[in-house]
Amino acid sequence: MCEGFLIIMGRLDKIIVRPKYITAEDVFQQTNGGLDVFKREIPDFSITQNVKNIFLSKDNNPSARIKQSSSSGLWLFKVYNSGGGYYNAIQFIQKRYNLGFKEAIDYIVQGMSLQPVIEHKPIVVKKKKSIFYEVETQPFTKQHTDYYCIGGLTEEFLNNEMDIFAVRKYAINKSVREPKKGEFMFVYIFRDENGNVVPGKMKFLTLGKNVDKKDKWRTNVDPWLFWYTYKIKNSKLCAICKSNKDAAITELSGITSIATTSENYFNIKTGLEKILPNYENVDFLLIMGSDPQGSIDTSIPLSKEFNLKWFNIPKRFLTNDINDPFSYVFTYNMDSFKQLLKNKNYL
Repeated sequence: MCEGFLIIMGRLDKIIVRPKYITAEDVFQQTNGGLDVFKREIPDFSITQNVKNIFLSKDNNPSARIKQSSSSGLWLFKVYNSGGGYYNAIQFIQKRYNLGFKEAIDYIVQGMSLQPVIEHKPIVVKKKKSIFYEVETQPFTKQHTDYYCIGGLTEEFLNNEMDIFAVRKYAINKSVREPKKGEFMFVYIFRDENGNVVPGKMKFLTLGKNVDKKDKWRTNVDPWLFWYTYKIKNSKLCAICKSNKDAAITELSGITSIATTSENYFNIKTGLEKILPNYENVDFLLIMGSDPQGSIDTSIPLSKEFNLKWFNIPKRFLTNDINDPFSYVFTYNMDSFKQLLKNKNYL
């Protein structure tokens, strides 16, 4: 006999069940790629419009979406706020009920009466057309400068060191577009570990008074990849930042910096598993947010799993909505931020 779990009125109670040797592949195979799990768990389930972010106690303006991955065919719970992130059905159950991986599988198995599968049939997915981006850049306008050029960051530094540019026009699979009236855009150009620009791989940041959160970011870079990895090999200390903005600040402060594509714990973990073995002589420093997602959900577990150092902006600044290097420097200054690093002997 083995232990399983039962959710009753939001409480997790242990129950005794028969052993079921069911893998994650079995779960996805028997739940339409996880779609049936989301149908069961999400009261306002829909695949055509936003749903409430069930991880939040209140979400009056639905800020999540259920989407199908074009690469794996799995259905994912996409979160637009609280740091964002993608969750497959098992990851969704893990986060919602604070369960381990095997416990989450047990929960799904019991709740949906799944059975072991001997032969696995692939999930049939109509492959979506891959996205290829092109961009025409321009000099920074006052809007671009006011947003990004803080604490000593200049247009030249952002262009040359961080591959961040202002957008005049861009194209999606040859379809040319421009920022809408009242909007302005940045593009981040992706490079591989050798420093070569990867054709068509970019990330766009759209800003403006009427830009919806779900339309703020657009990218075709895989979520487990890191930006600026070509800088690591010449470094003794490398900061792993949660965003390109934060990486720009820490790079300017004098610490070699890379940035995540996704703030999701599982995506960062996947990326670390791929790059850390290649740089055994480099000390890595996690710099995520000081909010619960950045510290409790990300920094602490990753630092333990990979034996990494981590640094966050002191939590006392959270009352002023300051939880990362960029927001700290925006409110205070670069010298003050450097002093925080010096206090921890990172500078």
